Amino acid sequence: MKFSRGLAAGAVLLLSLCRVTPAGSSPVMLSLDVEDSGDDRALRKLDLRVPATYFITGEFAAEHPEAVAELARQGNTIGSHSFSHPHFNSLTPEAARQEVTASRKLLESIAGKPVTWFRAPFLEYDDRLMRTLRDAGYQGDSSDKDSWARQDTLYELPISNYEDSSLIASDYDMLEEGRFSGRQFTDALLKMYREKQKSGEPLVVLLHPSVCSKEAGALKEFVEMVGREGGRFCTVEEYIAEFRQHRPARRAVWIDAPTNAGSPEKLAGELKSLGATDVFLKATDRDGTRYFGRNGRADHFGKTVAACKAKGLKVHAWISVLADRAAAEKHPEWGMIDKYGRRSDNWISPASPEAFAHVSATIRTLASTYRIDGICMDNLAYQDAEFDYTPAIVEAYARQRHLGHVPKLGELMNDEYTTWCQWRSTVIADLAGRVRNVAMRAAKRRVECSAILPGNSAINYRTPETTGQNVGLLSRQIDMVVADLPLTGEEGGIGAIPLQALALHNQAGVKPVIFRLNETSGTQPVSDKVRSEAARKLATGSDGISLLHAGSSVSAEKVRQVFAGASGSHSAELVRRSAEKRQ
Repeated sequence: MKFSRGLAAGAVLLLSLCRVTPAGSSPVMLSLDVEDSGDDRALRKLDLRVPATYFITGEFAAEHPEAVAELARQGNTIGSHSFSHPHFNSLTPEAARQEVTASRKLLESIAGKPVTWFRAPFLEYDDRLMRTLRDAGYQGDSSDKDSWARQDTLYELPISNYEDSSLIASDYDMLEEGRFSGRQFTDALLKMYREKQKSGEPLVVLLHPSVCSKEAGALKEFVEMVGREGGRFCTVEEYIAEFRQHRPARRAVWIDAPTNAGSPEKLAGELKSLGATDVFLKATDRDGTRYFGRNGRADHFGKTVAACKAKGLKVHAWISVLADRAAAEKHPEWGMIDKYGRRSDNWISPASPEAFAHVSATIRTLASTYRIDGICMDNLAYQDAEFDYTPAIVEAYARQRHLGHVPKLGELMNDEYTTWCQWRSTVIADLAGRVRNVAMRAAKRRVECSAILPGNSAINYRTPETTGQNVGLLSRQIDMVVADLPLTGEEGGIGAIPLQALALHNQAGVKPVIFRLNETSGTQPVSDKVRSEAARKLATGSDGISLLHAGSSVSAEKVRQVFAGASGSHSAELVRRSAEKRQ
């Protein structure tokens, strides 16, 4: 399960929410599953006057081709809902293939345009179906739910839900199962819309013409109220087109060991000549090492900041927040606690006021001493899924849930698991907001705060389950998301990059997402081909691209390859030849 987004933080740990609210509003994507013969009449009754996405079965299209053609002429997205609306988990591979290919062929012949999006009947899908869709030429799917992210085969636009996952944006769940009145239906949709507005995430609504037409007035009222609040409606294809308009305007380099990076002036000049706009300069690492101040020795960090600023580069101080071996060893009472009561000797807990004071002191020094443009938070996460079960966090969770008792481990792992995971994510997100507050107050100006999270955080629910980094929650507390994409010596790891980019964009809303190509974790050298191809995949759909590579100095050639690949204007071979000519 991907974590829901609902539990508001209480007074626990003094985790005050610092909302970084976006400008603008969330786009709304109405999607209708058109499957019954009577849906033709229901669609006329609904009389939707806003763009929408229609997932249509082949059987309906064969019976009502004029209705499908008219929906297409109006500019709506036409997607497939299979041919005969079967339970795909009961079909043979060949039968499944025929269902998705026959429906697509018929719909395209009627609509007169490509049909590349799919929604599974009954929202029942598995990896086999996703691979079948991919092999049949589909590009995207909308069978997932916000709270169950599994999006590593096709582009996915999941159906939205309440932040606490108690209800999905489905007319069937509300009007049929929940017996909502028209007013309740309108209010529920508006509540979901306004929750999404906090970060600018899109709202994806699942409708059935035969169901929602019974409350056509309520749906019309929702459409009108979104319009009055400055919102807009779009189709799935329009949303994807907007996503692809994002270009990596930021080009950054990560300096892992500034004391070994050579002359600050030479480094700054080289970065500027390569076309960099930003530099992320390591200020602290997970072992507790500080690269600034250095106890009276020459402050190489400070000189590098000054030199880069003089060249017009934006400088972000890159810090480790909760992974701090020195602090955990010196103050073991600060350590995170696992589910069995054992303390970590590497990671400090957000539940410890003293640990937060320690982090705050670092932030204040950096923000007030140096003219940095940003603070980038690394290791703003839990050590792993076993942590943090510090009593203060569990007790605060019990108060928030009004449980009347402190839950035991078994209760947390079973009945309370989804909301417990959400709580853990809320603690991490709120910590990010507190760090941002400290930085802003210390600098007495705007400091751009970002956080590093795994690139697959938005497409695999297991990642936020482990780290506590819920993209939607975290993006509300920071100014920019940094997605870490480990590169290895093989090409296999880069195929999912576009899927990760869309999912992160979807969950981060209006917050910019930049990607870090990370060459430090693999055992094999990264080839020019892999590096350039990874960058090329981010030429659209990202707001920035950056490189972290092993070694103590900047590799100008690697940086050129990444920046050229992201521009979409050169191949790695052309860049390499150009470098050889200059030499």
